[in-house]
Amino acid sequence: MSETSTRSTQRGRTETEFARPGGPAISGPEGILYDFNYGCRVQVPVDGWRVRMTDVDTFNVLFDETVEANAVVRSRRKYFVRFLLEVFDGERLVFSHAFNAANKKVALRMTPLALGDSLAWLPVIDAFREQHQCEIAMPLAAHLQPLFRDGYPHLKIATDDELDRQKDTYYATYYLGLLKPFSERDHQPTDPRVSNMQGHDGVSAGRAV
Repeated sequence: MSETSTRSTQRGRTETEFARPGGPAISGPEGILYDFNYGCRVQVPVDGWRVRMTDVDTFNVLFDETVEANAVVRSRRKYFVRFLLEVFDGERLVFSHAFNAANKKVALRMTPLALGDSLAWLPVIDAFREQHQCEIAMPLAAHLQPLFRDGYPHLKIATDDELDRQKDTYYATYYLGLLKPFSERDHQPTDPRVSNMQGHDGVSAGRAV
């Protein structure tokens, strides 16, 4: 994976060879932009505002720094985390947003799936959709789509090219797969060698397992 230089060890990658998400897509108050496409991401308009990112489920503070104006700050963790994102101007809370994908568009990206991979992952992906009450868009090769459309009518299944042409704005995007080196923890919370495919990507994509 290629990696842009980071100012702090709390700050995550900007992009990799498989993820080039562009800038944050959602407008918040006072010129703030944010989303959860390739981690928790935020851009603030004023030098010296402080950004804090907290894991709501573990109460771990994952990021807490003053940041530069118009710099896009990203979490290191790119897999599913229920983030609480807060922005402060001194002691004043400018913005607070807890992850909530209900009724929002979420994209899943992955390397092309073989039939066996699809059989393993589609139930996990649909369980994620049901748990979070979101609209899921995911790629699947055209020749495999007829096998799954009727069984998963609530998933938006298309080829990669079709999804790219639609240019939808997503609240969150997750990149699923078995990534090497397996010790890498920015994109996957556990070593995939000690979990089955459903268990590994169920954790990565935020399904309760």
